[in-house]
Amino acid sequence: MQATMADHTAGAAASTILEAGQHVVTAEFKINLLRAVRSERLRCRADVLKSGRSIIVVEADVFWRIWAFQPEGRGVSTAKAALAPHPAQARAVAYTEGICVPRARLTACSPP
Repeated sequence: MQATMADHTAGAAASTILEAGQHVVTAEFKINLLRAVRSERLRCRADVLKSGRSIIVVEADVFWRIWAFQPEGRGVSTAKAALAPHPAQARAVAYTEGICVPRARLTACSPP
């Protein structure tokens, strides 16, 4: 759960600096679990550390709150992710009757 939350939040942080028509995919991901979670609610914050043409490096921290007056809470895990920007348009990924089609329109798959 913590890894999924950190990866998703890292992707959202990286997408804030993308050009129009791009999305990101995770190229590398590492998480350090700091302590056991003792709460049903978690919070995650991600910051872009470095933005390049081919890789965006993001750090994400997962917290749980002990008391209501703690703004961030206690850290339960920290993650670093390298994300790669890609065009948002679907690429041809499968063959249908020997014709290359985008995944969204794929109904039957047979090799050419």
